[in-house]
Amino acid sequence: MTKRVLSEEQKEKARIRAKDWYHANKERSKKSASQWRLDNPEKAREKSAEYYQKNKETILEKRKIYTAKNVENLKAYHIAYEQANKEKRKAWRIANRERKKEIQNNRRLKTQGCLPKGIVQKLMRLQKGLCINCKSDLKKVGHHLDHIEPISKGGKNIESNVQLLCPTCNMKKHNKDPIVWANENGRLL
Repeated sequence: MTKRVLSEEQKEKARIRAKDWYHANKERSKKSASQWRLDNPEKAREKSAEYYQKNKETILEKRKIYTAKNVENLKAYHIAYEQANKEKRKAWRIANRERKKEIQNNRRLKTQGCLPKGIVQKLMRLQKGLCINCKSDLKKVGHHLDHIEPISKGGKNIESNVQLLCPTCNMKKHNKDPIVWANENGRLL
């Protein structure tokens, strides 16, 4: 069976008919689309992600405009949501401490890049649970996510520029250059 080829005029007429039908049957159309999303969650997610990728700049620009126009409404909404869901949010923060830290770091350092989800667990596994500098057990003494090349010295907030240090070593390192820090600790000649 051959596919029918439509002229531009025919395509435009078809678009107009489809648009008119949609406006005449808005509720029916919305109900049908909603049911399809419930029946096909994976396909719906794929389509949504595909649409977002194709229209990312437009979506972000519209979101920015909306946010600027509705600052007060959004603040009121967030305050009301926080009040209504205090216990739920508190339970999530306790259950997901590492994820909360990642989100805060990414928000704070957004301009220099974004760390992937689960970076602390990945580093913990790669470093075998030990501080890069003093080899102390991070599970016992705690850990800090450290930028090898400090953000203040032009380092990026990316996966290849972070490591886990014990709190003591991280406080001593502060924002020193990695070569100066290694030299101070006798790792370079």
